[in-house]
Amino acid sequence: MIIYEKERSNKNHYIYHQRDNDLNFPVHMHNSFEFIAVLGGELIITVEGKEYTLNKGECAIILPNEAHSYRTHIFSRSYLCVFSTDYVSDFYNKTENMSALDSVFRLEDAENTVNELLQPSNMFALKSTLYRILATFYSSTEFVRQQNGSHRSFVHEVLGFIENHYSEDVTMHDIAKIMGYTYSYFSGLFNRIFKTNFSALLNECRVSYASSLLISTDKTISEIASICGYNSLRVFNRNFFRFKNQTPTEFRKNHGNDRPVMI
Repeated sequence: MIIYEKERSNKNHYIYHQRDNDLNFPVHMHNSFEFIAVLGGELIITVEGKEYTLNKGECAIILPNEAHSYRTHIFSRSYLCVFSTDYVSDFYNKTENMSALDSVFRLEDAENTVNELLQPSNMFALKSTLYRILATFYSSTEFVRQQNGSHRSFVHEVLGFIENHYSEDVTMHDIAKIMGYTYSYFSGLFNRIFKTNFSALLNECRVSYASSLLISTDKTISEIASICGYNSLRVFNRNFFRFKNQTPTEFRKNHGNDRPVMI
């Protein structure tokens, strides 16, 4: 399944930095650029189903709406930067609706580049560093226009719809109609791309949001179940355990929330 990161999509002047040891993160996507630099060890990344192994000094650019994931076998030290398309509008306009044949490139001054991103002297210096990274990336690979077999826009639209309507009683028929597809075509394409059913994807999104509410709020489990689109507490508990392998009560307790849980 693919995690859709709504908070990193469709925002102006959005930038996020993250340093990691032993980065592991499942398949996800968003509508921003993502820059990853390996500063030590070895990191395995997957971009649109293609796997790369990055060593120290190697970097990758993930284009908007590309599904990608990270995993570490032994050890990795990395820096990750997610930035909205408006920071580099010229590059975005040049590469929109295109795919890179190779997502990986090398930066000889990766450590210095990371420092420049973390502590830019001003907005122009930040954009200059981002463009320098993208210029190196652009000269190291070839870009090809997406063919009909590429379904990034379909995935983005489906996940965006679910993210906005997961609390409602929605069905595959609803989303197919809204997106302008016949049900038979939509269901076939959906199953082929996501390799799961609509109900499972919807419930995963609901459980993901429920998890954040369990950690960050005092709301009861019944309230959270209702907010996330469940009319039955029993169904909510069953689905939560399916994806988290623990009950909502256990999840809240294990994540440092010692407040009493009322049902």
